[in-house]
Amino acid sequence: MIRYLHTKLPPAFRFRKYICWNVCLLLLTGLTMSFQVSAQQLTVTGKVTSSDDGGALPGVSVLVKGTSTGTTTDFEGVYKLNVPDANAVLVFSFIGYASQETAIGNRSSIDIVLNADVSELSEVVVIGYGEVKKSNVTGSIVSVKEEDLKRVPVTNVMESLQGNVPGMDITRTSGSAGGNVNVRVRGQRSLTASSEPLYIVDGVQYSNIQDLNPNDIQSMEVLKDAASTAIYGSRGANGVILVTTKKGATGKTKVMFNAYGGPSSLNGYPKVQNGAEYANQRREAQRAIGKWSSAADD
Repeated sequence: MIRYLHTKLPPAFRFRKYICWNVCLLLLTGLTMSFQVSAQQLTVTGKVTSSDDGGALPGVSVLVKGTSTGTTTDFEGVYKLNVPDANAVLVFSFIGYASQETAIGNRSSIDIVLNADVSELSEVVVIGYGEVKKSNVTGSIVSVKEEDLKRVPVTNVMESLQGNVPGMDITRTSGSAGGNVNVRVRGQRSLTASSEPLYIVDGVQYSNIQDLNPNDIQSMEVLKDAASTAIYGSRGANGVILVTTKKGATGKTKVMFNAYGGPSSLNGYPKVQNGAEYANQRREAQRAIGKWSSAADD
């Protein structure tokens, strides 16, 4: 009976019936594939901590190896990631720490402890009001160490930076021994306002840098670009010079002595007369031409 009705239907109705059967078949195929994909995927959660103090590490990159699928840890070091299958490998990486890989297997919770990478944390650079690792610095910073500051014996520590910092102009204000210097890190930026850089000594703002003893300085950092001086706001518009002084250190007691020698008088320079000697010389000159004979002629 059904076959008879199908043969008796008009061609338009038979075409619509064919389309309906194909749509239903496609829907069933899609549902079957989605069930298979959801059955293969696995949700993995966990927490990433540091080996130094056991604290949580926020911002750690968690990536499925060989793919672009990944996520980052939150402020508490917790992550959550959907992986394609249980055979995937997770890669954990963070700045200053050694990358670590771990296979998922059938685990849904994986906690990771990252170890600090000592090779990247060996050198410390002063920036802002504190210290950061040199590998994490992205701004324009010139660091001058103690050895470079001791090469030239000067009374003003800023004179020791001449030739050590590219782009810095240092000129004397006068020829006197205790004369100050003009320092320009980012050029002459104003006609009326000051173009002097901001001085920070051991994290504290300092006004007169020439009061510092050059022998007490351990290192100096010059911040030049906007990225490095942004923490200081408008005060750092002319550049920032950070000074770190020497501090006590653990270990054996060490005594250091520095001395410089130089001439105190010029060799062969004539002796200057005092007032009485000069008066007698004038009297003798006048007596030689017959104009002086006694003190009454003075």
